[in-house]
Amino acid sequence: MKSSRREVFVMARTHYVAIGLMLCSALAWGRWSAAKNPQQKRRPLVLENIGTVSIETGEEINGENKGFLDCASKRLNPDFPHGSTSEAFQKNLPSKSKLHAIAVVVGHGRSGYQCSGDGDHCGKYNDQIVLGFSNFPFWKEFVQKSQGKFESLTLLGCDIGQDDEGANLLFHVAETVQMPVRAPDSNIFCDSSGFTFDEGGDWVVATPTSRPSVHIGRNYPVQPRGNFIFSVDSKPLPIPTTAIKLLEFTHRTIQEEKFRVVSLETASLTQIVDFGSYFKVSGRPAAVLTGTFRIEINLSGMPKIERTFALFNDDLVEDLSEQDAFYRADKRRLLQLVQ
Repeated sequence: MKSSRREVFVMARTHYVAIGLMLCSALAWGRWSAAKNPQQKRRPLVLENIGTVSIETGEEINGENKGFLDCASKRLNPDFPHGSTSEAFQKNLPSKSKLHAIAVVVGHGRSGYQCSGDGDHCGKYNDQIVLGFSNFPFWKEFVQKSQGKFESLTLLGCDIGQDDEGANLLFHVAETVQMPVRAPDSNIFCDSSGFTFDEGGDWVVATPTSRPSVHIGRNYPVQPRGNFIFSVDSKPLPIPTTAIKLLEFTHRTIQEEKFRVVSLETASLTQIVDFGSYFKVSGRPAAVLTGTFRIEINLSGMPKIERTFALFNDDLVEDLSEQDAFYRADKRRLLQLVQ
């Protein structure tokens, strides 16, 4: 028996409604899965044809050489340790030339600087430790000692090639050593599987005759949230925005040796740190420690919870109470508030 046009129409409508419900369910499942597994998309940072590696020694937030430096040492099997960046360029690299391989200097970094010899602290502007776009006249003599001794040079550390300062630094170094020089434009992490760029990260490459295009550092504006999300026992826990209180906030610039206490309101903190969206990274960053802060969480019927956080390069925040839990920070707004 043939179906009437009305029956066919009803059957078709039912079919499409069912498909629509399936798609909605799939989308809802995807959102739930993302919330349960807040991972960031990061791509591998590959180092090939390595000739000579010099790695810094120094204090990190986790302890002496415990963190990025310990991980990087296991991944790269360095030829030399160095207690300052000047030692790496003046002594280590020139002593082990490999014309058809790359030289790697491992340290911590921020936009336009590589710091090595002081771990992730790098809180004082010391020419022996800081290779920077602004103090290159001091460095030129040391860097020249590696001229023509390798195929290329890699400066490994967070954000080194970022912004105009990073492009200037890499071009100055490339002109001096007369070989290509590269560095990351983002945070980088090291874990048991190797190195990764932060989301959207890439190499910035300079040659002796070509200044690289500027890779603008990404900023992370914080959107208003109804609830914050904290990792508790490795699981996401919603917290009312009114339940947290800032106890102390400290900060320092690259010119400052010691942290200074900054008078900051809780409301201001929640405008610069995106507590509404944490992400998991099973690795250690090669960034400079630029601040710390403590908060108190007050939930009805529960004991007060105190958490300590580390601030790296003014845009990456780590919850030191929870393994591998990180947040983004609005660097531009933060720097306005801590001046």
